[in-house]
Amino acid sequence: MYSLTMRVAKLHEVTFFLLSLAAVLLSASASWPQSCKLVRSEFSDNAVFLLTKIDGRGHFWFSVDSGSNITIMASSLKNELPPLPHGEVPILSFSGIVLKPRPESLFWSGFKSVRESTRHEVDGSVGDELFRNFVVQIDYDKEKILLCTHGSHPTGPLGSKVNIESRDFPLLALVGARLKSKDNKKIDARLALDTGGSFTVALLSPFVVQHPEVHTSNEAKVSGLGLTGPETMIQSKLNAVRVGRFVIHNSIVELEPPKESDLPSKADGLLGANFFSKFTVTFDYGTNCMFLRPNRYYREPLHR
Repeated sequence: MYSLTMRVAKLHEVTFFLLSLAAVLLSASASWPQSCKLVRSEFSDNAVFLLTKIDGRGHFWFSVDSGSNITIMASSLKNELPPLPHGEVPILSFSGIVLKPRPESLFWSGFKSVRESTRHEVDGSVGDELFRNFVVQIDYDKEKILLCTHGSHPTGPLGSKVNIESRDFPLLALVGARLKSKDNKKIDARLALDTGGSFTVALLSPFVVQHPEVHTSNEAKVSGLGLTGPETMIQSKLNAVRVGRFVIHNSIVELEPPKESDLPSKADGLLGANFFSKFTVTFDYGTNCMFLRPNRYYREPLHR
């Protein structure tokens, strides 16, 4: 889990890096569960962590981050794991379900800011490779996560189907949203799905410049650490955020300030875990959709 400002910086940097890999086919391999399997997890402030073994060893906590196209491992793990042959990557397993990251997507990090922001032990982060290899269901109410083979869904009602754009690798999966500003102007946006972001919605600078109506007279600045250094976001408010048939009212929105240059991205912003926490969410990238089933927190007011 990254700070609010770090999420936006990460989206820019990841998009820039991975656009150079657009010709690379998805090569991550996975060991498929029998239909669906409940994997051991913990939740902290809407962040989701999977208990992970690396090459069959240890017990490590990896955050689940659909807003990242990379797999991140704490640099300290290099001292705990035996060296691998040149070109080989560590194999991750979650309650026996195996995922081998693409070599070009594996990065090492000190994770200082991640540890501070989540208040949970974290040794790494698994990105959208998890979602591209499995159907992923996250139940934020009961704090459970299921991994299923493609073509399989968990038993029970899935909720309302929402179409997403998830086949445009290496870009992140997107969903259409309708935002309503404080003066009730309706604004359509394409938001990247970001289970690792603790906000409801964060909007990128080009979109904010094109839609000044997302600003309000009563705004606050929030400082944080991004991948390129200290960054500041602007906190504003929206009357509503609509995704599919579901509407979240009175949402705080994070606005990226104008920059001298912006990296290209198909996303107008990010849809974060504060939105998803009001549902049981089933992500099915294989069929370009997700399912939203409201939980008991759906009608409760948002606090960020």
